[in-house]
Amino acid sequence: MSIKLYTLFVIFGVISTSKASIKYPMVLFEKDLSRSAVFVFHQNSRKPLNVTLTDHLGAQFSFKTVKRKPFGVPCCVHEVEFKKLSIGSKYKITVEGEKRTFWFETAKETGKILLGGDSRSDSKMRVNINQAIKSYVKKNPDTFALIHGGDYIKNGWSWSQWKCWLKDYQTTTSESGRLLPLIPIRGNHEYLSFYFNSLFSRPSGGIYKNYYVTQWNDLSFIHLNTNLSHSGNQKDWLQSKLKKLSKESKWIIPNYHRPAYPAVKKPGDALRYWVPLFEKYQVDVVFESDGHVYKKTAPIFNGKIDREKGIRYLGEGGLGVPLREPEKSGEWYFSGDGRVEKKYHFFSLEKRLDKIFIHSVDEKLNTFDSVQLRPKTR
Repeated sequence: MSIKLYTLFVIFGVISTSKASIKYPMVLFEKDLSRSAVFVFHQNSRKPLNVTLTDHLGAQFSFKTVKRKPFGVPCCVHEVEFKKLSIGSKYKITVEGEKRTFWFETAKETGKILLGGDSRSDSKMRVNINQAIKSYVKKNPDTFALIHGGDYIKNGWSWSQWKCWLKDYQTTTSESGRLLPLIPIRGNHEYLSFYFNSLFSRPSGGIYKNYYVTQWNDLSFIHLNTNLSHSGNQKDWLQSKLKKLSKESKWIIPNYHRPAYPAVKKPGDALRYWVPLFEKYQVDVVFESDGHVYKKTAPIFNGKIDREKGIRYLGEGGLGVPLREPEKSGEWYFSGDGRVEKKYHFFSLEKRLDKIFIHSVDEKLNTFDSVQLRPKTR
């Protein structure tokens, strides 16, 4: 074989290998933590790729990706949706031309979900938190997903910042290839950026929606969008869902970005438009982000502390963002067993058959606060 021909083969092999390698593999949950998922990755191929899903019994299912070329993204985003999955099952993912294999687990009836928000502006600290989350999942393998409350990056219109976030999120992947599924919420730094939908498979639809329900057996997470009007269509949708879910679900937990009971800024419109609905239908607890501090309110009902009907608001964004001083720490809603402090954190929501424990965990995996919930009478 001539040197020139050999060189061509080598170059072609390098190019082929480069094209075959996938980037930023991620599993997304939207409708149901136990029954469906979307697998997303980036790859230079402009044709659909074959993906094989193998269940815990060895049965294999073949899929072809849907390829998208979002504006501003230099390579193609490939997606494949997995439906009719089994509860509490491990699934291995193999991609055509990719040496690595990945796996994820659908949620059992009981187990843990992580929640947090605000990972922008400090890649180093974001990676530290991600690695802490990976360690937590390793120690607690019954952890099934992370609900991100928004503000992934500082500039939601910047591909370079999104690329850094996607790279950093890979540090939550275990050495064995376990992917931690993400449930994404819009923050104010994503605002109406098209990247959010392009990278996260358009949860619930277009840019002017992105509010939806994720079901986990008898627990309903209601994800809201504080970038849109809190009244009008979104409020009507929320009321309709709460009316229905209050009859069907044992647990109801709203989650959104800008807080109603803040520790740093002034209250968002959720206080006027959504809190009365939360109280009317007696949701169990509410998660908020945006403030860059840790907070746990006292149980609140009708503008007062109420130990019977009150709802706690937890937050307020500590997944790596530079922290702020909790300027509203003296507010009445932090009295009693309320708490607010400048601290990195994420929440681990542990669902058991008859109760929920919410553990507040710092970047060193210390549990420094907790809340216990029992089902409410609605």
